[in-house]
Amino acid sequence: MKGSVASAIIAILTITGATPAQTPKAKQLTAIGGISAENGEFAFIGNRVTAYSDKDIFIWQGTNSGRELVTAGGGAIPFEIRETGLVNVTGNVSSALAHEFQLCDSFDQISRWIDDDIRAALPAGLKVKAREELIDGRVLVAYSKPGADHYLLMLSLFESAANNRYALVGAETASEYGDYCGMQALTKGIRAVLVDAPGGSSDFSAVYFFAIQPKKKAANHR
Repeated sequence: MKGSVASAIIAILTITGATPAQTPKAKQLTAIGGISAENGEFAFIGNRVTAYSDKDIFIWQGTNSGRELVTAGGGAIPFEIRETGLVNVTGNVSSALAHEFQLCDSFDQISRWIDDDIRAALPAGLKVKAREELIDGRVLVAYSKPGADHYLLMLSLFESAANNRYALVGAETASEYGDYCGMQALTKGIRAVLVDAPGGSSDFSAVYFFAIQPKKKAANHR
């Protein structure tokens, strides 16, 4: 439901530490948090996001643990996504821009090309969902790997190293149970991963937010 603004709880959510999928040499990719909306739709403009639902809307900080119920009665809940957390604000992104997620990968079929040396650094049996080359030359990869009940959805960040190879500099788990529905840039340093998470009689649309930290400068040698 594209409803009216629900009562806002003004809060800045402090990010908790996240356990990376792999241990990188230097962490340049961090989990900001996320929003899930039952039977929901989302509207985006830059780093402003509004979740629309006629039922439950949850938020979380850092990783996807410790979800907080924002409303059980539905409505429209607007947020500003910052690298330091989710800020509940006033003023919705227009409901005219709200949409359900399309072309979700329910059966883990999407498998895109990836550089051989990046693939060699990732877990065996993965399927690449998206590859984005950043303006500074780093590469952000969204991929799945088999899980106990469903595939796991992961993000890894690589930068160029010696001999035209790539080195892992950041890794995070996005979703442990859900269908990949796309990845989009909100700002230069913030990415949103869209996930559909069906469960019993409920179906939640969820957005996981990640911050890409500025590339570390090489130390000067004299």
